[in-house]
Amino acid sequence: MKCEFLKTIFDAGASLAAIVSCFLSYKAIKQTNSIIKQTEKQIELSNKQELFDKRIKLFLALNEFIKCCELCEKIEIDNKHNEINTKDILVTLLSNIYLNDVKNIIVKPKNNELLSKFNEKLIFINNMSVESSMLFNNEYVKESKIFFDKYRNFLNELYVNLTLCDKNNQKKLSKSQDKLYNSYHKIIKNHYLQIMSDEIRLK
Repeated sequence: MKCEFLKTIFDAGASLAAIVSCFLSYKAIKQTNSIIKQTEKQIELSNKQELFDKRIKLFLALNEFIKCCELCEKIEIDNKHNEINTKDILVTLLSNIYLNDVKNIIVKPKNNELLSKFNEKLIFINNMSVESSMLFNNEYVKESKIFFDKYRNFLNELYVNLTLCDKNNQKKLSKSQDKLYNSYHKIIKNHYLQIMSDEIRLK
């Protein structure tokens, strides 16, 4: 009888221990799920912030490059009766916070250090082009990719023309300039910068 009583107590104790163990396990799982949810939310917020930062960076760059085109075109209009040389155009298109430190390349076009920096700037513009199609879904805003491509190509051809001093290259140069200006005018005319700004705020 005593043995049966002890057995009952032991079984009851074992059941209680199992209940306590299950409760603790449930509590641990709940805490883990809560931590996972918090982590996922933090990652989501971090990704949104990263996307926002990249879009702002692209928007600011596009705005700066647009201003250079605007200035370059204004100079040409103001001096329509005078010949605008390659150096004038190049230095104007390099006159922004992203490219300003390589402007001396017009004075020292064959300086290796400046040339290396100039090539880095071309890569930077290319990266802006690639990112524009990745960061924005709006089809209109994707015109920025075309603009960056034309800007990079024209800068490169201006440099080549500067070093070779080849008058036969002038026709090709004018064609590249027209393509850049066409893209620039399209962005301005259709208010693509405003569309981009609105999309940044909405996201």
